[in-house]
Order: sequence, then structure tokens, then C-alpha cells
Amino acid sequence: MATALRLRPDAVVLDLQMPEPDGIEVARRLVTELPGCRCIIVTSHGRPGYLKSALASGVRSFLPKTVSSPTLALVVRNIANDGRYVDPELAAEAMGVGDSPLTPARPTSLPWRARALQSTRSHNVFRSPAGP
Repeated sequence: MATALRLRPDAVVLDLQMPEPDGIEVARRLVTELPGCRCIIVTSHGRPGYLKSALASGVRSFLPKTVSSPTLALVVRNIANDGRYVDPELAAEAMGVGDSPLTPARPTSLPWRARALQSTRSHNVFRSPAGP
């Protein structure tokens, strides 16, 4: 944050999973303290909850870390012109998922509990009412 405040960049590329604070929180602070700074988040954790939180915090682009160099360059140029870019696969997945029952501030703050709950629900849904 201190470097960004000193240099006042037009755009920053942030990793979602950083030591405290995480990329979404850094983006939220940058958008507030440097309104002209546009944020791109790259991640290997492209779950819909992260995408929704990132966009709600003012992030202009959300990409997997596997994005190609030409695509990343295109995205940087796009957001420099006030555009947005979200990886199409991540966007499609996020649109297919309803709102999270977890807190709006951190919808994926308990991913292991969500996975356990989802696993239990899936098991119960497919179990025959008469038993196994």
C-alpha cells in the first residue's frame, strides 16, 4: 500500500492470496485512497465467491494465473481505458451460483466448511429414502 500511495500507479496487478491483507482488501483500499488506480486480480482460486467480492470491492479485472501474456496485456490496455475484463469461464460459473449464505464481507472465508456442507448435502440428495 505504501508503495502504491507513493508511486500512484494507473493500474496494479494483485494476487488474491497475499499475506494479510489479501488482494481483495488491498484493492478495496486502493480504490478508496487512489480512485484513479485500476485493480486487476490474478488467482489460482477462481471460486465465484471471490469473484463477486472482488467486483464489489471495485476490482476491474479478475483472471486466473494461467492467463496468457497476450491476454494480460490486452486486459491492462482495456482497464486503462475504463474497461473491465473477467475471465469468461469464471464469469459463467459465478452467474450459475446463487448468493452465498455466508457473510457478504467474506463469502469464502470458510471454504472448508462450505465444501463439507456441500459434500454432505450432495450425499443426502442422492441417497435413496429407503436407505443405501
